[in-house]
Amino acid sequence: MIGEIPTETKKDIWKLIKKKFKVNDDMKDYTMKSLGKKWRDWKSNLNKKYYDPDPDSVDALPIEQLENRVDAHQWRNLVQFWRSEKGTTRSITNKANHSKQTINHTAGAKSFARVHEELKIEREADVSRTDVFYATHRKKDGTLVDPRSGSLMEEMQNCMSQEEDTQNEGSEQGHDDVYAHVMGQERRGRVRGIGLGPNSVQVQGPMTKP
Repeated sequence: MIGEIPTETKKDIWKLIKKKFKVNDDMKDYTMKSLGKKWRDWKSNLNKKYYDPDPDSVDALPIEQLENRVDAHQWRNLVQFWRSEKGTTRSITNKANHSKQTINHTAGAKSFARVHEELKIEREADVSRTDVFYATHRKKDGTLVDPRSGSLMEEMQNCMSQEEDTQNEGSEQGHDDVYAHVMGQERRGRVRGIGLGPNSVQVQGPMTKP
């Protein structure tokens, strides 16, 4: 429970998923990314609901009060890790990084991938990362979720206006280009505004050396 899911366990899980849901290997990358996120979220939820940093509390909560899905031995190991120097340092670092975030969103627990698909169904057309950004950074009453989001939307709109006379006019690829221009370079292997599925190479193509 402490670290990432072991490689052999991932292989066994994927075999079970393929057999049960009749999916092909094209779905493996997305499925395992989704599984990894759920694994991290699960541990985070346990931390919020049951963890007590008091070192005099052996298990943080009596194991019988925990959810029946939690193995007692794994829970004690997890609590021990959270109280360790490494676990404490990681917690402090994560909290500091979270505090630096200046852009919030209104998607809640709903993934951006799900928002993307719902917009496609609603509009009966392809949607861009710019569309998803607009949809997830406004409240129900239409107001902006924060000033930073408003500045980014304005910049995206200005960029799209400047691109109206180009060959990408009106195309979703053009809007994705605008999103990438405004939001900056992607991290390796990750694409913002789409969810867990595609990576930067799939969306933008392979990078070439000058």
